[in-house]
Amino acid sequence: MKKGVFTLCSFLLWLPGQATEMQEIQAAFLDEKPRIDGHLDEDFYAQTSPAADFRQFHPVNGAPVTLATEVWVLYTKQSLIVACRCQDPEPHRIRADITPFGGYEKNDELTVLLDPFADRRNYVTFTVNARGVRAGEETIWKAAAVINETGWSAEIDIPFKSLRFPMREIQEWGINFRRYVFRLNETDYWAPVTREQEGILASTFGRVNGLRGIRGGKNLEFFPYTGFRSSRSSDLKENRLACGLDLKYGITSNLTLDLSAAPDYSEVESDPFFYQTDPYEYKLSERRPFFTEGQDFFSTAYALFYSRRITDPTLSLKVSGKENGFSLGTLFAINDTPDGDRYHGVLRIKKDIMKLSWVGLVYSAIEGEGSWNRNLGFDFNIRFSEVYTLSGFAAYSFNEQGPRGQNGIYRLVFGKRQARGFTWAAVFDRVEPDVSVPAGYIPQTDFQKIWLLPRYDFLWEGNFLERFQLVASLTRFNAVSSGEMTSDGGEIIANLFFRNQMQISASFLLARERHQVLNGAGDLVWDRELLPFRGPTCSLSFLGHRWFQVGMTAYHLDSAVYTDDFHRVLPGKISELSAWTTLKLSPAWKWEWQLGVNRRRSVSREVDFRGTLLSTTLRWQIARSLSSFAKFQYDSGDRRFGYDLLLQYEPAPVSRMVLSLKNYCEDRFRLFRPEARTLTLKLSYLFRI
Repeated sequence: MKKGVFTLCSFLLWLPGQATEMQEIQAAFLDEKPRIDGHLDEDFYAQTSPAADFRQFHPVNGAPVTLATEVWVLYTKQSLIVACRCQDPEPHRIRADITPFGGYEKNDELTVLLDPFADRRNYVTFTVNARGVRAGEETIWKAAAVINETGWSAEIDIPFKSLRFPMREIQEWGINFRRYVFRLNETDYWAPVTREQEGILASTFGRVNGLRGIRGGKNLEFFPYTGFRSSRSSDLKENRLACGLDLKYGITSNLTLDLSAAPDYSEVESDPFFYQTDPYEYKLSERRPFFTEGQDFFSTAYALFYSRRITDPTLSLKVSGKENGFSLGTLFAINDTPDGDRYHGVLRIKKDIMKLSWVGLVYSAIEGEGSWNRNLGFDFNIRFSEVYTLSGFAAYSFNEQGPRGQNGIYRLVFGKRQARGFTWAAVFDRVEPDVSVPAGYIPQTDFQKIWLLPRYDFLWEGNFLERFQLVASLTRFNAVSSGEMTSDGGEIIANLFFRNQMQISASFLLARERHQVLNGAGDLVWDRELLPFRGPTCSLSFLGHRWFQVGMTAYHLDSAVYTDDFHRVLPGKISELSAWTTLKLSPAWKWEWQLGVNRRRSVSREVDFRGTLLSTTLRWQIARSLSSFAKFQYDSGDRRFGYDLLLQYEPAPVSRMVLSLKNYCEDRFRLFRPEARTLTLKLSYLFRI
């Protein structure tokens, strides 16, 4: 018995980060900042030693790289400068698009990964492709790149004011460099990364030495905007001249305050059309910069905070950062609604423990005229090694006049993850019937789930067929209120991954389900009948061609079909085909198509719906700082049309001038006289002190 206890304790204390020699690079000090043009022709590049011993992460983990890469780290009193020389004997085959910031995918690129706190947990990224287009952290920094006869080279200039780091005379930061070569589908790292370490990347970083006497300073950024908006519809005619201000202040080198007064998001792309096929709320992605920046600070297993609830913010305030092992994120917003102002808030705290583990607290709330919602949660993530993880979440929701008995939300996950062989995950979820979180997003309540996910991976590194996954998904749901089984069954899934960036997936589902329907009071209740839920699904995607990518997903299932009012479900069939393609007409042109065909039909033919969603977007980078797109959407089911036109000029990093036109039509397409139209002209410029 004592031996068994000792073995268990030893397993729980077996933490990642085996003793290995850490890669190091020396940062060279420069009296003057070099010209950032991508040409590595200054004398100091020949006089300093680069990081050069890269190793493959993919396709053959740990193997020597196919194409050599050299990286220099330099610094001045104001900036960190990273330069790279990427060898390529076929420079005409380099894939590098010209897009707005972060607008490209699958390009030849180099990424700098920085961990200024050296906590081996968190990092920021600065990426540049072979034409000098930047991606990663959206703050003030510069980059330039050139393609030449030996490959390509680039220089990245990151002001210390754009970074968070501890205040001390001698800095020792975690650092790594990643190069991606598109046509080889090869990813290389300077500090080697095993496949098991992919999810704990910061723990693999090397170290940059020699950074002395640097200061971030009191980073104060003003981002004022002014704009004109004209809106027209059947019941609205409005012309509005507006002004607003975003402010960012570095409270310390680690904590940042963001303030947004009267923000305007008219330049944000319209939400996609979708079909509401069940009574649960559809979750929309967040695209507004104030809420997307640092949103990982507020994420939890169940979303107690959902920023799309803040539909018309008049004032928003956010503080985020990290101090002494504590990660802090807090946000407050005043939302203007037809019923008066509503106050939204969220507080998130996480504490690092052991080596790669953490515990956290989260609080979210909405306060309004005559009602409030408050939610409190606790979570943790414990890593026992590079492959074993235990995580948990528990929260309680409280509403002004809501019941207090069954208002808990729980999740527990224990799993093993590795590159090849047998892996598994076990998940327990419970959302009690009285849970109501208007501050967050929890669309379904009154269920308890046990989910087992065993998987076996066959891995053939460097071959045309690289990986074959065989997965079994086994679930059982029960209603918390009655204890009755609401779903049970399983799914067998086969996934194939190819060297040319093609993926094929096929599965078969065999289950039974009891569905939730709306009663006369508009509340969700469990239906009495268990209905079959079975059938095949398949998907395919190909991302490996320089000029086009394609993908599709299709399924045809015996399933329950909701009536239009969601008050009943009927036995029937559902089928859907989703397909997409991206055409790269040139480095500056991209044409995207998406097609969705949805069919729902009950056996009795009481429900018989067929709808087609079509979306196409044409993006044109007119010049390095001038971009445009045109987006068109069509819905055959509800006969809706929508189209967006946008022209954007970026005179400096993060500063923009935007002309945006959004149109919406029903019944028939009207190009010049739509039923609803919004025209916006907006100017914004970032000032840093």
